[in-house]
Amino acid sequence: MGHQLEAVLQDLRYGLRMLFKNPGFTLIAVVTLALGIGANTVIFSLINTALLRSLPFRDPSRLVVINNTHPEIAGNVGVGMSYLNYQDLKEQSASFQDMAVYSPSYGEKTLLHNGEPDVVNCMLVSHNLFSLMGVRPQYGRDFPPQEDQPGQDRVAVLSHRLWVRRFGSDLGVVGKNIQIGNQSFSVIGILNEEFPVGTDVWLPLSLVPERDLKDRSHHRVTVIARLKPEVAEKQAAAEIKSIARRLEEAYPESNKSLGMVQIGLLDYYTRGIRTMLMILLGATGLVMLIACANIANLALARAANRRKEMAIRAAHGAARLRLFRQLLTECLLLAVFGAVGGMLIAYAGTAAVGRWAYQIMHIPRMNETSVDTSVLLYTAGIAIFTGLLFGTLPAIQGSQINLNEALKHGGKSAQTSMQGRLRNMLIIGEVAIAVIVLIGAGLLIRSLTHLHRINPGFRIDNVLAVKISLPKEKYPDYGSKKVFYDQLLGKVKSLPGVKDAATISILHIVPSGSLLYFGVEGMAPRGRAQYPLAQARGVSPNYFDLMNIPIREGRQFQDSDTAENAPHAVIVNEILARSYFRNESPIGKKVLMADAAPKLEGWTIVGVVADVKDLGVDRDPQPEIYFPAYDNNILLAHTTVDPLSLAPAIRQIVKSIDSSQPIAQARAMREVLDESLSGRKFPVDLMSLFSALALILSAIGIYSVMSYTVVQRTSEIGIRMALGADRANIIILLLKQAMTPVAVGLAMGLLGAWSLKRVLSGLLYGVSSTDFVTYVIVITLIILTAVIATLLPSRRATEIDPLTALRQE
Repeated sequence: MGHQLEAVLQDLRYGLRMLFKNPGFTLIAVVTLALGIGANTVIFSLINTALLRSLPFRDPSRLVVINNTHPEIAGNVGVGMSYLNYQDLKEQSASFQDMAVYSPSYGEKTLLHNGEPDVVNCMLVSHNLFSLMGVRPQYGRDFPPQEDQPGQDRVAVLSHRLWVRRFGSDLGVVGKNIQIGNQSFSVIGILNEEFPVGTDVWLPLSLVPERDLKDRSHHRVTVIARLKPEVAEKQAAAEIKSIARRLEEAYPESNKSLGMVQIGLLDYYTRGIRTMLMILLGATGLVMLIACANIANLALARAANRRKEMAIRAAHGAARLRLFRQLLTECLLLAVFGAVGGMLIAYAGTAAVGRWAYQIMHIPRMNETSVDTSVLLYTAGIAIFTGLLFGTLPAIQGSQINLNEALKHGGKSAQTSMQGRLRNMLIIGEVAIAVIVLIGAGLLIRSLTHLHRINPGFRIDNVLAVKISLPKEKYPDYGSKKVFYDQLLGKVKSLPGVKDAATISILHIVPSGSLLYFGVEGMAPRGRAQYPLAQARGVSPNYFDLMNIPIREGRQFQDSDTAENAPHAVIVNEILARSYFRNESPIGKKVLMADAAPKLEGWTIVGVVADVKDLGVDRDPQPEIYFPAYDNNILLAHTTVDPLSLAPAIRQIVKSIDSSQPIAQARAMREVLDESLSGRKFPVDLMSLFSALALILSAIGIYSVMSYTVVQRTSEIGIRMALGADRANIIILLLKQAMTPVAVGLAMGLLGAWSLKRVLSGLLYGVSSTDFVTYVIVITLIILTAVIATLLPSRRATEIDPLTALRQE
């Protein structure tokens, strides 16, 4: 045992001396490995944070989210649930230890503290939510059952983030009253900073309006349940589906076509990003393979140059296994140095990339991304794996010694046909992988570019969007809100640089948050849940002019339409008009809005407007109904100057009307559109970086092989030049040799990219996974890179003095 350990230490010492003796080779290999390992470590850190790290709850794998589903609403997480459906589910299910609900319906409210208004995001929760999840407040307590009842519900639990930001980490706030939305709440607890939900204040569920809790068609809550220890997820999913069918039969007016879906809590948090992160990890893995192929090529050339050294060691009794172990040890040392460099890159980049992902995509917990023990173990594992991957082949080749042949060639290396084939195979692999990564990145870039060029159907440039949330307690009815907005719009329109101002309940590009069942005149009577669904938005009369949305038929809203006692008027979009009025004009016809099933109320269509991208630029327009109103959440200003430059002036106007009313947000519409595409931009940016790295590494690989080839063929090139070959002949000869494996790798890469079209198709919009332009650009880029990487050593070959080359023989 001691002898074996001494031999290993001897190999390590000798390996270190040899690596430091060849600093050029060592530096190139270590930097290449560090880039590959660093990129892999950063992406794995994101995956570890988002997908692998346990949520900070008790036994989080047993927690699931349950929602209703509707066939007309896409998505795999459902559409929320009515409180009455939740009560029936809780009563009828036998698979769960307990259930709780939360509702975001309270939304953003004004928090007043020390006279300064602020906007906070509030969540309404049942009293048992925190105990079900196994969460205890860091300070204070959570909600007992009695504080979930009307009249006793003026209590609040604060997030750690809000406590630090607005209350300066003052523990004295626990037990004191704070003002939220013109109501006083007693702070009873502060959650710990690990709680991952982006909410500022938690309030009792009884604050949900009673009509929302008593109407099955109002889907205002989301259910969180804890599975019993002996119950499997599939068993529970089957049970809730059967309960959904029973509720559909029992309450057809509200539950027709409604199903139920169950999804694990971690999957619920990470919905929409799992595939993207796995694709990024695959891309970095491919880049790592290119790096390994590069170093394997360098190691093969180095092993060939050390044949005399290996032959002398063999002649002195060194066994083939000992030679193999020595060469492999050197490669593993390179991997260790590369891992250290990769970790330095990871430490510098992981937190930054995590914050970037959190800011752009709002992925929960991404801002907590760090290099922890599991990441260190992953890096160690990938270092050992890569060391074995790129080191085994050169070690095998270097340890196969023919003493007579090696000693006969003296100090010169003797390239065998086998070594040449191995180097060409590595180049083929590098090029093939680079093609796959480049095509993937190219398709994503083309898709994002296409999305940016799409006309959303409304004005984007020179429009400022200001979010204002009026507290219900201070502005309890439509009349009081209208007075506020009448003053606000009048003053904003008078600002220098403002052409017009209007309001809307919620901006286009995102769902309206208000889906309603509707019918049209002549439609056969049916149960409420059997009517189609439409997006509903409230707009002020001049909204369509300001946003440059064409009126296709009829008129837009007038000021008289916004009066409380005005005849009910609505405007519909083209897709609704085409789908439900066929070849008839919808003007003057009635749209029936289900108010309280089965009662229906009719509204008169006064206009038809063009379709817009109401759910996002990558989504098809949906049926949409616009209502005339001034009491909306978003103020829009069409400007002749930079929109954001007017935000301070509008903030002062709001303050002059109501000194306690803050502005929740002020953004240019161009920024809003860009943010809607941020979920696509993040992976595109990283894929672009990885594809550039793959191309650079491939170029280095081709260059290194051709440089080594030139050295090996020095005598041959000298003879050819002595016999009359000119520079063009030599360059063409070497180009042919280099481009043969490149062409094979290109063909294999194209085949590989085509086979991955299913994986990429779900991430693309407006671009085919076999997009001709992308393929042509990638092919051209690979060929140009290969030619440039070959020309540099080829030109050096043409400068060889034939006499000097012949004298070397």
